[in-house]
Amino acid sequence: MFACCCGDPDGKKDVDHISAVSVLKDDTAKAFSSSAIVVEHAPPTSGSYIVTMFRIPTVEDPKPPKIGLDIARVENALKIKRICPGVVQDFNESNPESALRVGDLIIGVNGVTGPGNELLAAIGTSQRLEFHIHRP
Repeated sequence: MFACCCGDPDGKKDVDHISAVSVLKDDTAKAFSSSAIVVEHAPPTSGSYIVTMFRIPTVEDPKPPKIGLDIARVENALKIKRICPGVVQDFNESNPESALRVGDLIIGVNGVTGPGNELLAAIGTSQRLEFHIHRP
């Protein structure tokens, strides 16, 4: 899923797909790292797009890394209120031209849409996170 476009569910505008791929680093134990991410192109300045990230545990810490978002539930979305240390901050630092921003709305997670509780449940249960973002 690299840099492709498709119509949004309403058929009103294009949705850009931005794929972030976690890269393996070969330290002596071939540890996984979630901080090395590659993006094909930048998101739109407004509109909808999709970003895929991976929460991959390391050898040192077998728990999946934190997402690193403070969010507020708004209608059928999660509004990004603050970006904290975690997967999203790693993504933003590696890809400043494609960074998620405060104010962006998460309107879907791994194909799940609906109330904020459902989006949060989808985030909490997956190592692969496909965020459908709407930038007002």
